[in-house]
Amino acid sequence: MADATEPTDVRASTDEVLAAAAARSAADLLVAYEATFRRHPGLSHLGPLAAHHAQHVEAFAQQPVANGRGARVPRSPRDALSALAAAESGIRERRVAAARAATSGALARALASAAACQSQHLVLLRPGRP
Repeated sequence: MADATEPTDVRASTDEVLAAAAARSAADLLVAYEATFRRHPGLSHLGPLAAHHAQHVEAFAQQPVANGRGARVPRSPRDALSALAAAESGIRERRVAAARAATSGALARALASAAACQSQHLVLLRPGRP
């Protein structure tokens, strides 16, 4: 948490860095979902999860975000789901940490909300889910 005596521009720049990182990681997840759908069309029912990440990019991006890094997609659908779950889990943990570090209450809430969204994605990505 920022010290109340810290200059506003320092607090703002911290939040700008956190928001930019959140936008980039959301773009990376979006690319991973899209690559997974291309390789495994049977998983395209998970499209709403990808749409959430597109919304996160819009919410956090202060400037245009690159399309994200290329995604390697495992050969089997089950392994592809596991890879998506691992990516979601790692980024969820970073979002929680970023929410704690945010100096703006609004950004902290947005990051925590995105982390909660990813927690629900993890439930939907569990093996054996329809």
